[in-house]
Amino acid sequence: MTTRAFERIYAPEAVALVGASPDLSSISGLITRNLAQSFKGRFHPVNPRHETVAGFPSFPSLSALPERPDLVIVSVPADMVLSVLEQAAAMGAAGATVITDVKRGTRPARELREDIRALARASGMRVTGPNCLGVSVPRLGLFATMSRILPEPGTLAFVGQSATAAGPIVDWAADAGLGFSALISLGDMADIDYSDVLLHLAESSETRAILLYLEEVPNARRLLSAARTAARVKPVIAIKTRLVDGHGESEDWLARDIVYEGAFARAGLVRVRTLEELFDALEALAMRLPTDARPSEHDRLAILANGESMGTLALDALIARSGTLAGLAPETLARIASVLPPGRARRNPVDILADADGARYRVALEALLGDPGVDAVLALSGPTGVVSPEEHAQAVVEVVETFRRRPGRRWPFVMASWPGSHEADAARKLFARHHVASFETPSKAVTAFTFLTEHARRVKRIMETPASVPEAFSVDEAAVRARIAQALDAGMRVLPPAEAEAMLAAYGMTTGAAPGGAPDVTLRVRGSLDREFGPVLALSAGGAMGARLDPGVVALPPLNESLARDILAASRAASLLPEGPGRAALLVFLMKASQLLADHPEIVGLDFGDIEVRGSESALGIAADSAHIAIAPREAPGYPARELAIRPYPKELEAFVATRGGKRYFLRPIRPEDEPALREFGSQLTPEDRRLRFFQPLRELGHEFAARLTQIDYDRQMAFVLTEPGLPGHTPLYGVVRLILEAGDDVGEFAVTVRSDLKGAGLGRLLLETILGYARRIGLKSVYGVVLRENAAMLGLAHALGFAVGSEPREPSVVRVARAP
Repeated sequence: MTTRAFERIYAPEAVALVGASPDLSSISGLITRNLAQSFKGRFHPVNPRHETVAGFPSFPSLSALPERPDLVIVSVPADMVLSVLEQAAAMGAAGATVITDVKRGTRPARELREDIRALARASGMRVTGPNCLGVSVPRLGLFATMSRILPEPGTLAFVGQSATAAGPIVDWAADAGLGFSALISLGDMADIDYSDVLLHLAESSETRAILLYLEEVPNARRLLSAARTAARVKPVIAIKTRLVDGHGESEDWLARDIVYEGAFARAGLVRVRTLEELFDALEALAMRLPTDARPSEHDRLAILANGESMGTLALDALIARSGTLAGLAPETLARIASVLPPGRARRNPVDILADADGARYRVALEALLGDPGVDAVLALSGPTGVVSPEEHAQAVVEVVETFRRRPGRRWPFVMASWPGSHEADAARKLFARHHVASFETPSKAVTAFTFLTEHARRVKRIMETPASVPEAFSVDEAAVRARIAQALDAGMRVLPPAEAEAMLAAYGMTTGAAPGGAPDVTLRVRGSLDREFGPVLALSAGGAMGARLDPGVVALPPLNESLARDILAASRAASLLPEGPGRAALLVFLMKASQLLADHPEIVGLDFGDIEVRGSESALGIAADSAHIAIAPREAPGYPARELAIRPYPKELEAFVATRGGKRYFLRPIRPEDEPALREFGSQLTPEDRRLRFFQPLRELGHEFAARLTQIDYDRQMAFVLTEPGLPGHTPLYGVVRLILEAGDDVGEFAVTVRSDLKGAGLGRLLLETILGYARRIGLKSVYGVVLRENAAMLGLAHALGFAVGSEPREPSVVRVARAP
């Protein structure tokens, strides 16, 4: 089932509640009341003991309903749950939400959850729960939940297992004037899990941001894949709680926390650790700013204030958030000094004094916005009694509007904080009218700014797709594979030092003391198999006190140069290393170590000991015999996650192909860098061909749309392009074929497009045969496409390749073509 089917679940026209009750002291009674009072669709209570419930006719069973419900809410005793779900599936319901706690039944809860999962797979009906608090979609009045707090409609979505944390969030949002597009409790996740809902919300036009409250991660690869898809198009904020064991203590919580941080960063999730941080993040997201008025990933902040204390408050907040204070150019300081008493404009934060009028504020802000070393400006104005806050605000608005109209480079992001109440209100309203981000306090402004820039950085990081085969260096993968096989056959679990050094040498990593004196920094690089995320690489401070001084950072292999740089920047110890040969050597070393882990899942432990790095030396100091490599067979117990958490770019699928006429092309998976080439490809389609492919008239493939089509997750979809050898994005595209895997099924949907001037040359057939071969390779049972009835060329090609043609329910203008690959 694709995420399109979730539209019937989360935007139902008809809802049935099995176990409906007039008793408001019961869970079923509270759900009945909420649906009866608020749902804008058709509500059908089901309870054989009552003729009416909450003023609605009550039916004895699902089969007695006058229509097929889109969504069935199940609130019955645990032993009745499976029978009710079977009835719902037989009726063709799109989904069911099981409120019941199945642990209270006579059957083991685990067996019942497995039966629910099997029913969902066999029938195609998706099931939320069991043991969940329900689902709310405020714009539809759908409050299928026992909660007494009914949120207002809005653009934020909340997803969690128990959703108990939703209460204070909804309460705060109401005070802040924010509403929700959906609140979804997943419960025990017998069928629908985080990844399914994330994919649905990623496509939801009603949702601008997603709040993810994670308690456990049943399938890390699915979660990260879906999170990357969602984070490409809208912010995803994650709170990860610490699960405790039976003794009430989190097991190895610090190490787990670091792994989660590394995984979330790679997936584009912005993590918050407290509800206070979450509220600050939500406040930042709630700002409706023009595209050219949003902050970028660059974070050099200039602070402008009409008083030293105000600037100091903002600086303290920036330091606490590990932000970056901009260094101001001499020309900038000189221009500001021209409107101040001698010796006043010497540094950032810039204090323009309590008697500053609008003209002085204008000159200072213009100087800061023109400084190429400034990425953002925080404008502050405290009440002084000398000049009204509104005069300063008017100066800010005039400068911002002037700079927005100037062509050329992107100008720094401007935000404001006018503390106070009565006098500051007029200034805040002025900022709102002119789309200038405004906050009550300097600390809130800084927190929001660091959140937004971190989000921008993480979204950019999603585009990084290291190749499955290294492109920056060569390795002898076969030699290492043979050594591991021989060692496992001999019963080894820890390689002897000589074997370990030979394996490292095959990947270009050699041991030995580095020349020179004392190192600039001593680091520790380790690899392991994480129980949830598979292979991980950790970088921390070395030496006797290293682990205590620097808990380290974790990355998901493999790494390219950009991702390796991110790890160095995030590491407290490695950030002390200056640019130079030593830092460059460490970058390559991290990439090689990550590639070793990615290539060989039998490696369950990797430790290089202390690594001495000198900024001026390209050789790293790794003591001989210090490398430790532990191995285990792939089927060995104790290592549940062996595959990479994020699938790399599948370089092994690149190939030269030829049409039946003998024309050769280079076939490869699509890459994020192909976005400009794909836009050019779209411009070379006729308007009719664009309509036939995208089912609507399109003048062009816009930047954001093309970015979504090129920044794919290779776990969930595959797209092949016909092109020429060369740098991605700089070679023309002649055709594209795409396969999207459906959630939880062995089915995929394809789409194929050929440049209009090349139609009839056999490219469409070549691409479709390619995607069918790929579907066979990954074990799909069926491949289908949805085609407009008037698309005779596509229907003819499908017929020639053996596709069966059938109708598409509820869409008479299209047909479905399907076949086994």
